[in-house]
Amino acid sequence: MVTLALECSGKSASIAIYDGEKPLAFTMENAGRTHAETLMPMVDYVLSATGKTLDGVDKIAVTIGPGAFTGLRVGVATAIGLALGANIPIAPVSTMEALAHQAFSTAREGEVICTASDARREQVYNALFAVQGGNLVRLIDDRAIGIEDLLADMPQDVHYVLIGDGAHLITSPNHDFIRLSPHLTLPNAHGVALATQHITGIDPCDVTPNYIRTP
Repeated sequence: MVTLALECSGKSASIAIYDGEKPLAFTMENAGRTHAETLMPMVDYVLSATGKTLDGVDKIAVTIGPGAFTGLRVGVATAIGLALGANIPIAPVSTMEALAHQAFSTAREGEVICTASDARREQVYNALFAVQGGNLVRLIDDRAIGIEDLLADMPQDVHYVLIGDGAHLITSPNHDFIRLSPHLTLPNAHGVALATQHITGIDPCDVTPNYIRTP
């Protein structure tokens, strides 16, 4: 199944095309330009790079939140427009789940992946996922939470893998944190594609952003 994946829930934007679990093309932009300006040219680039058109895509995967309100609106609206035009389904995915899949290959059995997107107001958008039996197991629903409240909610006898553009905000001398390299911690379309491998998709008209907080 060929998946066109879109991610623009934060400051960066990225697009990937996967054939099953095989990545075919990827592009990312993190230079501060608006997603409305960059997203469609990036889609055109990955399609051209793989010699495909939307007719050769089986589904469009997109993060629906939580994240930056404008980025989510642009990403979801773009995915809906493309899907309706090509008559293909959309696979919506939580930004937190996409981040967890992005970090999964670097995490070890028993570790917990802590996703963190900068929500401002001294908060992060967050969820926790355990690595158990070679699978990701969600421990906490997506939420907006203050840093101190998050740390109080994290047992200290666990190894944590931090990922997301808010990961740098989480610091504690009492926790064992594994920090990924900066180029690996930004949300990207690889995680979106991997998180939707076994999702066939839904009607584009049923897809809406999940802001968590009121815009």
